[in-house]
Formats: sequence, structure tokens, C-alpha cells
Amino acid sequence: MKIVVSDDKVYGIYGKDFPGLKAFVFENGEKSKNLKTYQDLMHFLAEEKVEKTDTLIALGGGVVGDLTGFAAATFKRGMKYISIPTTLMAMIDSSIGGKTGVNLDEGKNLVGAIYPAEEVILDFKYLKTLDKRQFNSAMAEVIKYQVITGENLVDMPLEDMVRRCIKIKEDIVKEDPLDQGKRMILNLGHTVGHAVEKLSGYTLLHGEAVAIGLAEIARYSKMEGLDQLISLLKRYDLPTELTYPRDKVMEAIREDKKIRNGVLTLVLPKAFGKVEVKHEGDN
Repeated sequence: MKIVVSDDKVYGIYGKDFPGLKAFVFENGEKSKNLKTYQDLMHFLAEEKVEKTDTLIALGGGVVGDLTGFAAATFKRGMKYISIPTTLMAMIDSSIGGKTGVNLDEGKNLVGAIYPAEEVILDFKYLKTLDKRQFNSAMAEVIKYQVITGENLVDMPLEDMVRRCIKIKEDIVKEDPLDQGKRMILNLGHTVGHAVEKLSGYTLLHGEAVAIGLAEIARYSKMEGLDQLISLLKRYDLPTELTYPRDKVMEAIREDKKIRNGVLTLVLPKAFGKVEVKHEGDN
């Protein structure tokens, strides 16, 4: 048996592509990525007598993929799931690498598991219904990859850009699947980003928050090419200024999962193509 997991916005458009399959559909948005929705999904799977050998299909963006992956990792101690990302953000980022989970009131992605999808199905038709704000939000992650690699990704044709971003992330994840070393560079912009995303009550899209995080950490590290970075972010109408009190931001950062043994890890961009991982207290 296959069960579709989706949100009401995506399923309303593409649910017809999965006739005859039962579906768990929840309200669109980051606010739904919580323990309540996860619990509802668990009860749904149990009531439908879903077996360990059955398959979940994640049809949607990052919220859907994260929730479905975490459900697959934990229902009956593990079952298969297929990811069908329908947003640019999910295609280039969240569907790759196996990070799954839900948010708590205290912070983003504090409960989860690393549990890769059995298969990721890439279909560019889904991007035809993606609104401009969601598209621009995803471009913050593209720009993050551009800072990491030094490659001119934003000017590539869309499909080439998507495939290149996927390859960049895949190569890094293969080298460090459990996020203990090199994979940490993928958190560039996310330390501050997750904090402001939480402080906004998730009214900021993930990429919008990451854009602020990128700009802030680039200023902090006196990045060579800072003006170019800010220009790139503004090209996609992304915010670049911190509008929350810094003490509140630091409080939110201290609750982030990237704190290990009480030590904060920062990814510092020094120039396009050059980033450094620094631990709090390092010289």
C-alpha cells in the first residue's frame, strides 16, 4: 500500500495525479510542522493499518518532506518513503540528505532523524504553479551554494541550476552523512536564519530568514565580496537586514540544535568559494 502525505495547497492542485491512494492532508505552512501534526499522522497510519512494508509518498515542499520522512523513520520503527518535491526549495535542499523532523515552540527542527528517502522524484512541472515569493525564497539557498563553491549558479538555466545544486549537496552529504564535519558548511546562514524564522512566528519563509542570516554572518566575518552578496540577495527581493533585537536573536540561537557541548558552531564566509567552520572560543 502507498499513502500520500501532502498539504492542502499542494494536494488541491496535484492530488488528482494519485487516484485511488489514501491521503493524509494537513494545513499548508511551517506552523504545521509540529508534534501535533506528527501525532495526527501517526494515528492516521495506525487506523489505516499501514504495514512496515508499505510506502509513504511525500508530495509537497520542505514541510511535507520533513514531516513525512520523520513519520517514516519512526512508524513501526522504520518504513520506506518516496519524496516528490514540489517546490524549488525542496528540490535543491530539503529532499536531499535525509534530514527529517518537526519544530518545537523552543526552536526549529529540534525533534527528528536522519532518514533518507528511498527515492527522490524530480519533476519540473511542479514549479509551474510555484509563486514568486516561494521561488525567491529558494534562491537564498542557491546563493548559499554559490558562496560555498564560488560557482555562478544563479545565472544558469533553471533545470541546470537545480541539478547542479543537488549534486553539490549530494557530494557534501556523502562525505559527511551524519553532519559531524564538512556537512556543517551547508548550515551557512542558518544559525541566525533559524533564529529569526522562529522569532517571526514563521511568517518569514525559510529562505527569507536564511537570506538575513547570510547577510549578517557575511558582515560579521568581513566577507570579501559582501556587496556582491547583498546585491544578489536583493536581486530576488530577499531581506538582508536584522529587524529583531540582537539579544532575542542570541537567545534563540542558544536553543538551536547546532549548539554542541555548550559550544556554538559558526560557518563563516570569507569570500565566494571560501568558507570556514569556527567553534566558539576558537582563535
